Amino acid sequence: MKFFRLTKMQVNVNLKNAFYRLSKKYHPDVASSTECSNNKFVEIFNAYEILKDKQKKRSEYDQIIKTKRQNAQQLYSLSKSKRNCLKQRQQQSSTQINSSSSPINLRIFSILTTKENNPFFDNLMKEDGWKKMKIFGIGFICFLLIYFVFVRFWYLKK
Repeated sequence: MKFFRLTKMQVNVNLKNAFYRLSKKYHPDVASSTECSNNKFVEIFNAYEILKDKQKKRSEYDQIIKTKRQNAQQLYSLSKSKRNCLKQRQQQSSTQINSSSSPINLRIFSILTTKENNPFFDNLMKEDGWKKMKIFGIGFICFLLIYFVFVRFWYLKK
């Protein structure tokens, strides 16, 4: 229906007119025969075939759309429940942090709660670890260069 720019109510009345209008615009014989116009015409034709057939194909199409909407709603409700769970954990961790007095306990506890609350913690740690390894590697290479260039030459001159 999005190809034809029709609402669900207009489909039965204006479908044929919209199909003829778009087929004249994108038909390979009329339009410049590019791959894009050919693909667009095939998509329009397939959409017309589905919407034209009021029994079998149309019911299959409506069922697919219905299941997609249901899946999206389930995914949204699932993500909403996860957000609520994370909010509860954050509130619990903030109350526990406020009750503890030692700064070391605060730091350790915040690290542990960060891992629980962040599902992408492992990937972040891997990326952060690589950054640290790069910095360490660059520092080590600089140390070796300084050692071999200056210290060796300085000792060799004596």
